[in-house]
Amino acid sequence: MSHGVSGVAADIAEAAHPGGAKAELFINGDRVHLTDAVPTARQLLSAGGFDPASDHVLIRALDRASVSIGLDETVDMRRGGVFTFFAFASDRVFSFTVDERGYEWGADEIAEERLRELASVPDTKVILLEREDAPDRELEPGDTVRLGKKGTEHLKTRKGTVTVSYNGDDREIPRGVYTTEELMVLFGVENGYVLDVMRDGQLVSLKPGDKVRVKQGMKFISQAPCGGSS
Repeated sequence: MSHGVSGVAADIAEAAHPGGAKAELFINGDRVHLTDAVPTARQLLSAGGFDPASDHVLIRALDRASVSIGLDETVDMRRGGVFTFFAFASDRVFSFTVDERGYEWGADEIAEERLRELASVPDTKVILLEREDAPDRELEPGDTVRLGKKGTEHLKTRKGTVTVSYNGDDREIPRGVYTTEELMVLFGVENGYVLDVMRDGQLVSLKPGDKVRVKQGMKFISQAPCGGSS
């Protein structure tokens, strides 16, 4: 059977190998157990329930790269470590680059979130899809890139900023995920005041330790604990 691509599983199966080394295996986020230390892609697919293996493409995620593994190619796991694979019900491999590094994928589209994961792109950077006859397109959370066109799609990254509102004033700040405390320092919130964020037309108070992914146009307001505006 075929499984869709999902997030990385928190608990990963461990396969014992000669000399005590252990390999941590997962395919599409699902734990997989193998006793063979040098399995073929066919074995990996079958172990993950992707049958018939010949109807699938297996992609291995590496350090800022991903490569397709032929059905009869082997993966040497004797030294142990973490091995991440993605399986697709497909007979094609699609190529793209991120900052001039090559990647392969088994579907004709890939989500912005998955791109960040494969290419180790931090939240402080934006991913840009290069266009020949138009401005580069900045990918937003939830966007996808179509890979089925002729040729290889090229993407690049750069440091990104967003403009948010704080007490009615625009502030340009680096992209990323901030804790409540980090935002309060960044905005210079007065001691003893609370920081609110506008969500769905309502002010929501941020609690200590909350994490917020800042987005273009977000509105923040500081208030005294009693609710008085700053």
